[in-house]
Amino acid sequence: MQQTYAFVTLLMGVLWADTGNSQSASDCNSSSNAEFTRCLGRLLNGVKTPPETHFCESFEPVQIEQWVGDTILPAGTELARQHDEPTACFRVQNDIDIDGIRYKKQTNLLLDSNGWVMGGTIATSQTINTVTLPAGSSFLLRGQEENTSQHPYAYSSLKAVSYGAPTRIHGVLFPKDTTVWFTLDGVMDHVTPSRTTIINGIPFCGGSVRAKVYLALLYDMPGTDTYEIDCDISFYPNGRIRNGTLAYTTTIQRVALPSGTSLWFYENGKLEDASFPGQFASYQGNPIYHQSAGSWAFVKPPAPLSFYENGHVTSIRPLRRAFLNGILYESGADVKFYPNGRVESGTLGANRMIDGHQLKRGDEVTFDERGHLVSWCRYTCHDNICENRTCHDMNE
Repeated sequence: MQQTYAFVTLLMGVLWADTGNSQSASDCNSSSNAEFTRCLGRLLNGVKTPPETHFCESFEPVQIEQWVGDTILPAGTELARQHDEPTACFRVQNDIDIDGIRYKKQTNLLLDSNGWVMGGTIATSQTINTVTLPAGSSFLLRGQEENTSQHPYAYSSLKAVSYGAPTRIHGVLFPKDTTVWFTLDGVMDHVTPSRTTIINGIPFCGGSVRAKVYLALLYDMPGTDTYEIDCDISFYPNGRIRNGTLAYTTTIQRVALPSGTSLWFYENGKLEDASFPGQFASYQGNPIYHQSAGSWAFVKPPAPLSFYENGHVTSIRPLRRAFLNGILYESGADVKFYPNGRVESGTLGANRMIDGHQLKRGDEVTFDERGHLVSWCRYTCHDNICENRTCHDMNE
């Protein structure tokens, strides 16, 4: 599920408590603020969010005035109910001020187990916990259950905000409805754009993106499948992108990476890792696939495609035989590179004379950083069974 959608759902969705009684929140009709809060708190004790929740449904008008925090909700305010269970969701008919915050009409307010507002959509520009939000933005505070001894002030701190207007973060202009998530310490954790956002020429997806995968690369099974990937972006303290997800196929540092690729960057802005399990990428026109393809994926997660800090790739696994540095390398075997981009080692894809040595297809070769042959190894094969590996070191 998209995190943006999940956030909106959480703001507008139904919460319920399995209290084991038939009393509903509309029975909390005392004109006493304290008594109403205690009543609502009893009803919502142990409130949890269902795995799949819908927007607040089946609203019923509140017939008398009721307190929420230090504010009386006027008659006509609607209470959301679903499956005859008490909820913590109110819809206000008109703009309303609650505890110094003006909420937008025809929007929903979430209450915590004590009856205090923990989320809603603001009608005017407001500053919530030092974060200034434009009109139309939604926010969500952390509940008391997220408070820990390590973070005694986490309660009522911001958990997430969805901006009601285009917003600039670390110099990047994000579109309206972009969601920002915060840590328990109140520091921005990551951003979920509402739609594709291009940063430094790279298209990062918004909401979520679906990626097509080839099952043979993951489970040795035929056919294809799709899976959904959340589109989160995080930053380094210096404001550079730390990680994100590609919206569509894009060439970065000479590698064409598919939609849904998870990207991790060095602090200098160069790509560090690219993860695309079950998919194909392309290096200098040569199709490559994920490093831990096949049944090995059952043993551990596929290793990402890695890069040196200067931008050169560390190794690849070609889908077909590939010409690299003027030499043809075998498919399905790793080719490793030095930081300067020259091949360090690989498996030959054809017979070839290298530095005065007649080598055969399948020989494993190693070079120095200038491209000179350092060693080569060969297996003795009979009836497609290869064993007795023999190696030759050029320095001996």
